[in-house]
Amino acid sequence: MRRALLLAALVLGAVPSCNGKETRPDIVIAVWDTCRADRLSLYGHDRPTTPWLEGFARDAVRYDRCYSPAPITAPAHASLFTGLSPHRTGLVVGKGDRVHAGLPLLAETLRDAGYETVLFTANAYLSDLTGLNRGFSKVYPVWRDLEGQARADRVLADVESWISSRGEGPPKDAPRFVFLNFMDTHQPLRPPEADVAAVRAAGDASDDLYRASLVGPNEALAHMLGTRLLDEGTLRGVRVRYDASIRHVDRCTGEILDRLGKAGLLRDAFVAVTADHGENLGEHGLMDHRLSCHDTLLHVPLVVRRAGSYEGGRVVDRMTSLMDLYPAVLEAAGVKAPEGNGVDAAPLPREGKGGGRTLLAEYARPTIFIQNAREGFPDAPVETFAPFHLAIATVRDPADRKGARKYTRWTRLAEDGSEAVAREALHDYVADPFEARDLLEGGGPAARADADRLAALLPETPR
Repeated sequence: MRRALLLAALVLGAVPSCNGKETRPDIVIAVWDTCRADRLSLYGHDRPTTPWLEGFARDAVRYDRCYSPAPITAPAHASLFTGLSPHRTGLVVGKGDRVHAGLPLLAETLRDAGYETVLFTANAYLSDLTGLNRGFSKVYPVWRDLEGQARADRVLADVESWISSRGEGPPKDAPRFVFLNFMDTHQPLRPPEADVAAVRAAGDASDDLYRASLVGPNEALAHMLGTRLLDEGTLRGVRVRYDASIRHVDRCTGEILDRLGKAGLLRDAFVAVTADHGENLGEHGLMDHRLSCHDTLLHVPLVVRRAGSYEGGRVVDRMTSLMDLYPAVLEAAGVKAPEGNGVDAAPLPREGKGGGRTLLAEYARPTIFIQNAREGFPDAPVETFAPFHLAIATVRDPADRKGARKYTRWTRLAEDGSEAVAREALHDYVADPFEARDLLEGGGPAARADADRLAALLPETPR
């Protein structure tokens, strides 16, 4: 009987300790909210944005083709917490909708398996507003205590507060699930001046950096809608401040993990550093992360470390989804996914180049925000707000099968309530990562066939 129990524990990934109790690894997931992969020096960016993460990755596994299933916070986190595409979770916008009540979230599953679950969040969407805080026994809502944008050093302060209060919580031998959400790379960008200086190049003008410091969500939306365009100098300044913000959250993430380690809270730890989505920085005439499914929003960093499984400085170039973290975490914890969860996720590969799986991404029609936008721009013509009536969906093939093809479809509601295609595009996401050339324009029957094949894989457009 004892041998059977030991075998079952090993299969599930739980290891009996010397006192006969099962031990499970501590789990830490750090989400750099709104952080696109191509601005990380770890991924080849020419400015030193991620010195700590580069050192961390030397004994971890880095994923070069990880994509988010949604370009905005709420649905991306819902997918990460369930292993389901956004249209299955009930949370597709983040305002007026919530995660389905009967859908177990990752924190709930780990809590029920005996984990102490702690959430540190600088983003208000991880709250009762959406239900994304379900299952966390302790929540540090950093966003409530700050004027404007939360910085990573405030998250660090809350982590230190939690560590110092450990005597009041669950038994100290209980495993921990710590989820960290940082908002430094979200507008408005307010990095410390030391980080600006660290990434600044000789040609970066002080005037551009100053004007960029005045850019916030309203200015970004005005640029996208074409009511008040930002000049190229200001956009250059925004990019520098974005890079500096990455450097700041990079450093603070390292300091947090250092504090957790010294406190003995990283036992056999599974640690992942990733992002929920990226950010437009002037590409395609777009700012922030609304009204688009370009890869500037969908391509996110992912680095995972755990001794004995995710280690060695390996680089995985296979197609991976952010939601593939869900089964990887449960595997590490030795916990089975609840029935119905994880059906859109795949095992997280630990090595390999090329291939992978077909990936979907969705952006629901954001008409709920039109009233706020109109109040902000009362003199803008009605047609200015036409993008808010469009839903967007994308699907891409692995690069080694039919070619690196990404199909994007924009749809609007027709008068009869059906979905009408407003626009479509086909891109080579490897050769043309900024999606400058639509292969459907002059691509002939072959391009049309690729588009039709991929379009057939899309789910019903989220409303």
